[in-house]
Amino acid sequence: MYIIALFELLLVIFAFYAAVEFEGTMRVVVVLLCLLAVFLVERLDKRIQEDEEVRERLLRYKIEGRKKKVQSEEEK
Repeated sequence: MYIIALFELLLVIFAFYAAVEFEGTMRVVVVLLCLLAVFLVERLDKRIQEDEEVRERLLRYKIEGRKKKVQSEEEK
């Protein structure tokens, strides 16, 4: 996840560079596109993290279910 954060930082730095160095409408367009890309990358990163959490919960649930099943079979 650090690579995604570094990529976002690179986009923000480039947006500031574009605001200072570019001229005309290119200045506004590049800055807006960089900031939009940062927004989209952040949403993608959050979605990936949420999916990982769901997978972990599902695996824990399956493991607990199998443990209960094994324990109930051992009691018989």
